[in-house]
Amino acid sequence: MANRHFGTIGDIWKHLPLAEILKVEKPFSYWESHAGSGLYTLTHSIQRDYGVFYFIDNTTQSPMLEASAYKHILNTYQQEGQLSTYPGSPLIALKVLHKNKSKFLFCDIDNESLKNIQEASDAERISKVVEVIHADGISTLAEKAAKLSAEDALTTFVHIDPFRPFTRSANGLHSIDLFSKLSQQGLKVLYWYGYDSYQYRDTLINEIKLSLAKYKVSLIERRVWCGDVS
Repeated sequence: MANRHFGTIGDIWKHLPLAEILKVEKPFSYWESHAGSGLYTLTHSIQRDYGVFYFIDNTTQSPMLEASAYKHILNTYQQEGQLSTYPGSPLIALKVLHKNKSKFLFCDIDNESLKNIQEASDAERISKVVEVIHADGISTLAEKAAKLSAEDALTTFVHIDPFRPFTRSANGLHSIDLFSKLSQQGLKVLYWYGYDSYQYRDTLINEIKLSLAKYKVSLIERRVWCGDVS
């Protein structure tokens, strides 16, 4: 299991908008560069009590959150009012998009995570449209995107959620460069990263600005938007 932060408040702020965005965009292809697992066994901890368990117990106070795609997905994993498993972003995407006949590509360097995704997709009976690749996601997705037609690029959605945002892959790109490069090509891209200090946040934002300029991404034409939650 590569991701040990599942179900924390950061996961809520990542998965809540991801599910809503996918429900609106309905891409034909969905890719992840750092997939993690599809389904996690959920146990209590201080972080998860403040994260997914708090979310589940308090969404009734907000009609918008109660009606969200993310809450609906979590409800499907409750048994007798208890949540014992937690869906990662791959399974959230599968749940939102499988009725649209979308195709899925998940990359990770952790083989156990990919095995977990495959098992989860088998359980959902949609494994035929799921491809898992045990390789560096940055290089893999850059190569895959380079082969897309302009039309296919517009119907492809990429979720980038790196463990280390500035680590460069064999092709010289880091995760922020991948975001910029794919955006410039016309793919729809969601880049998410959690920070624990404002100084690190500023470092991330500055690197994003430099990378967007390097790849000559038009902020208006590509509709680039940055959200910051603290």
